[in-house]
Amino acid sequence: MASNAFDSIIIGAGFSGLVAARKLAQSGFNVLVIEARDRTGGRASTYSTAECPPVDLGCSWIHGYAEGTPVRALVEELGITAAINKPKRSILLGPSGPVPQALSVKLFANFQRATQVMKQVASSLSYEDQPISKHLFDASSDLFKGLESDEERNLAIGLARTMQVGMGITLEEASLKWHSYEDNYAGTDAAPKGGYESVTNALRDDLVRLGGLIRLSETVDSIRLDTPSGITVTTTPSITGSSSEIKNAATYTASTCLSTLPLGILQSLDLSKFFNPPLSVRLSASINRTKVGMLDKVYIRYPTSWWIQDSEEIGSFILLPTSTSDSSTVNPTTAKELLDTVTLVINTLPPTGAPSSASSEQAGPTQAGLVMYIPAPISSAFESFSQSEIKDAVHSILSTRIPHDGSGPVPLPVGSVHTTWTTDKFSFGATSTPTPYNTGQTPLDLNELGKPIWGGQLGFAGEHTDLNHRGSVAGAVISGQREGSRIAGFLAREQARKDQIRS
Repeated sequence: MASNAFDSIIIGAGFSGLVAARKLAQSGFNVLVIEARDRTGGRASTYSTAECPPVDLGCSWIHGYAEGTPVRALVEELGITAAINKPKRSILLGPSGPVPQALSVKLFANFQRATQVMKQVASSLSYEDQPISKHLFDASSDLFKGLESDEERNLAIGLARTMQVGMGITLEEASLKWHSYEDNYAGTDAAPKGGYESVTNALRDDLVRLGGLIRLSETVDSIRLDTPSGITVTTTPSITGSSSEIKNAATYTASTCLSTLPLGILQSLDLSKFFNPPLSVRLSASINRTKVGMLDKVYIRYPTSWWIQDSEEIGSFILLPTSTSDSSTVNPTTAKELLDTVTLVINTLPPTGAPSSASSEQAGPTQAGLVMYIPAPISSAFESFSQSEIKDAVHSILSTRIPHDGSGPVPLPVGSVHTTWTTDKFSFGATSTPTPYNTGQTPLDLNELGKPIWGGQLGFAGEHTDLNHRGSVAGAVISGQREGSRIAGFLAREQARKDQIRS
């Protein structure tokens, strides 16, 4: 077999690509993985230094750890341990400081009831639809039950907007009709020891051990079906940093190909030129109308924890907006002004090497940190600010709004890092979102995105190709397993057919 000819070419070395490639290599097939980044893992990105614990800047939790998620089975198969989440208390902070305990309890209880009712209403809708915000913020909503002032009702609205962190879109954009349509894994959460990148690194190493080949820093320019010889993939070098190796353009051929390109990348392509023959009108439409979400993180490090501690172990702070300006219309001149317009969720990270909402045996790092989630709709504007502007703004907000432990003045941060997933040229967004309102998209678009074409020779995988598990590592893993098995079967049948012809 020629050096650039393979049984299968996998485009993308994230979870779905590595899982599929490993499955094919285990079945004895010759596999090439092409990745545009200078590392494997895709949106699984773990940050760590000798002084600070590992922090996942992309996917973070193994959701449904005790409820049957295949991610747990994969992690255990790779010999990686996971720390099970121990639920901790969240502190609700309003514009003027901590929300009184009695009111905070009422707000959380109202929010829980309102979301339960919302799921029931969503399942009963047949034709009419509306944004989630219209239902949830209606004057009769359980969200406002027993609240006595506009100030308290504004706190309730701010708390409800924590939903936007996981959704990747605003409540005004999300469809009520399709709310919770998917059946994703939930319940027990766990964190892989060493971060999610330890899992993708183990997948990478096992793939190489099995004989798979990985080419980094190569961007795919086109995928062409050359009947009957197979599929041709052309690439050019990706310039991802000063240490990147500059390679020449390359051409690879294979009997089959699997695209795990993120949805944001697919939407940025000229599909009529990238795929030859062109994709169907239906598949192209599903690609273009399926919503890509926005979510960023800021990890800010301190020499020691300075925030309030208690016997119940605080796991997060929820900072409700201090600005009355609408984040969709305001034109902030500073990063702090922008952050003041949205609800911010802050997770605590003690110097034990694991989130405070998980147990860990890891020791060593002495610094503590906080992780701030930057939700829709401000991620894009947020990413326009510099590293120092973001660090200063985040520190200013945290040090003035989060209660101190009383041990002294708040120390200056020793460092920070933040993501830019929306403008990242290798992703152009976080993950797919719940179905938006009034865009023509339905959950069935996710099924369309996962259907193989070209007689089964070209397949698609990724979190955006699994209806029940979109936006999750489970979706990426399941789709990788699905396509790895399907392509292995396709190749085995083709080999049997050729053997029969020769005999």
